[in-house]
Amino acid sequence: MEGTNYTNYSIVYYPRLVKITGDIKGAIFLSRLLHWIDEQNSGWINKTQQEIEEETGLSRYEQENIRKKLRTKGFLLEKYEGVPRKLFFAVNIEKIKSSLNITGE
Repeated sequence: MEGTNYTNYSIVYYPRLVKITGDIKGAIFLSRLLHWIDEQNSGWINKTQQEIEEETGLSRYEQENIRKKLRTKGFLLEKYEGVPRKLFFAVNIEKIKSSLNITGE
């Protein structure tokens, strides 16, 4: 197995997010959004379902279920823009912090 490239990159997720998202898949999805937003230094980011699947391993249906759950909990904001229409994501950092009981950061 030495020298085998299993993936182009690894991902980091925040285990504490499991408590507020309800499962590890939600925590992985939210962790990646936080990473992408930080990386792009922007409040809104655009990622296709295919890009998300390539980076997380989450299928289209898993993503849709996770997104619905995160929107309901108030952690995820979504909007469509442009022609052709593209989906953009934002994260409600304050809601996440309050749910994790984090203050002063």
